[in-house]
Amino acid sequence: MKNIFNEIKFFRRMMKLNESFINSNAGLIGDDLVYYLNDENITIIGSLTKKNMTIMELLSKLENSIVDEDIDYIFISIGLGDDFNKKEMISLLIERIRDVFPNARISAIQNILDQDYFYGGESEKDLKNLQEKIQSFYDDFKINGVDVIKYGDSVIENLGLTRQKLEVIKNKMESSLISKDLYNNKEDEENLEIDSSLVTKSNNIKIEGEDQTDFDSIYEFLERFELIYKSKNSYSKKTPSGYALDIEQIQIALNFLTSSDIEVNGKYDMATEDAVAFYQLDKGLPETGVCDHDTLEEIFYDLKIKGFDEEDLGMFISLPKLIMKQYGIDNYDLPDYCDKIIDNIEGGYANEAHFKASAKDIENLDVRQAVLNSSETMFGIDRFAGEWDKHPVGKDFWQLIDENSGWAPESAGKPKWTHGYMGGSLEGDLRDYVYDMMIPSYEDLKSAYLNDDAAKIVEEDKRLVMHFLYATWNGSGFFQDFANIINKEVSSGNTDRDNLYQVAIDSRKNHPNDLVKKTGAKLEKLISTL
Repeated sequence: MKNIFNEIKFFRRMMKLNESFINSNAGLIGDDLVYYLNDENITIIGSLTKKNMTIMELLSKLENSIVDEDIDYIFISIGLGDDFNKKEMISLLIERIRDVFPNARISAIQNILDQDYFYGGESEKDLKNLQEKIQSFYDDFKINGVDVIKYGDSVIENLGLTRQKLEVIKNKMESSLISKDLYNNKEDEENLEIDSSLVTKSNNIKIEGEDQTDFDSIYEFLERFELIYKSKNSYSKKTPSGYALDIEQIQIALNFLTSSDIEVNGKYDMATEDAVAFYQLDKGLPETGVCDHDTLEEIFYDLKIKGFDEEDLGMFISLPKLIMKQYGIDNYDLPDYCDKIIDNIEGGYANEAHFKASAKDIENLDVRQAVLNSSETMFGIDRFAGEWDKHPVGKDFWQLIDENSGWAPESAGKPKWTHGYMGGSLEGDLRDYVYDMMIPSYEDLKSAYLNDDAAKIVEEDKRLVMHFLYATWNGSGFFQDFANIINKEVSSGNTDRDNLYQVAIDSRKNHPNDLVKKTGAKLEKLISTL
């Protein structure tokens, strides 16, 4: 009898929990780990989510967010974009989250490190220091009253994003939701173990909280549509009114793909149902009139294949709602940009002896090794790296230096140049040589590694020009890395120049090579003056 009684109490508790769980609103914010943790019961808050999100960026976004009292739980993934620094900002970050989501319980998701985060050849001591740094970072969340959800305790365990690790974190997130509901229902709490598979899940989630269609670019539209189909939602006449924006996007897509004339009103009305059924018939899908996961996925890839762009989007959204960003073609002077790189980042003359002497004081292994590998340089042009001394123009460049710097037989009896010297009366001639080396190299690398669409956008935006011109100084391998990132963005539909510049500068500021990463802030500051 006691066992039966316990089962009845358990069943009643599960019913209460089930009702609370379905009616709870949970949100995910932060960096791109969020996208991998998409769950049927947890909304990705797109306005507070971004690839490589930093704490300062999230603080800025929260500053401009409206208060949402309906969110019960917030899960945040942050840290990797800052290299687990900025601990001093965690307290303020949690305070801001609580301001925007005053009724939410906050949990931090400890980031899963990717192989690309490591430089290779780390010692056991390096890994231990990294582990302690990460632990200290997330300990500050705990100090601020935030739960921390993580896959494992070891840096090695955390290395690499796998389905298994994501499932572990998802289960822990779900357990966090369940445990809060149980905590609020104290009766018979002792020794209760919940099988989360017994909890019925809602089939609909909100992707974001907007009340109307308002997209700055086709990229934003497609990115959000991808989240809709990946949510595994199904949309029909029974879909609640809270999913109006999702339905508006579906209506816009159907108008484009089927030449329908559905009113974009956010209501799953008869006209929308008929258009969905017509589309399903055309694609050989079951003609249910319900926009399910398979139908949404077909629509998403159909939009990309048929080149749905900003002009098409503008036809279906009234101009007061859709503010298309208009860009002119920037004017710039490449020799002037070379001068800016020399004056603000690269500096003047240095020699091998100077580099070797200064290397011992450099703690960062990437930077130290690069300095030890450096030979004689002038205006950031390394004599031997890149074989600039064999370059047709580079030969003349270095011959002029040899004849005047005091470091070669040709300059016997002349004063030696010191570190940072700009060449005196020879400075103008040396800069001319730099233009004749770097500008053609930039054009060659751009032609070799940027696809046609990406190259056209780069050529029209002075910020991207400066980004890739300086990548020419870094070397062809780094140029190719940066080009691949922009090519991928453009190919996926991101043609907004502001977005692309942010991706570009973030790719430098978050680069796994610390020497390249170190120049990110300098380059960003320089670009802000253009």
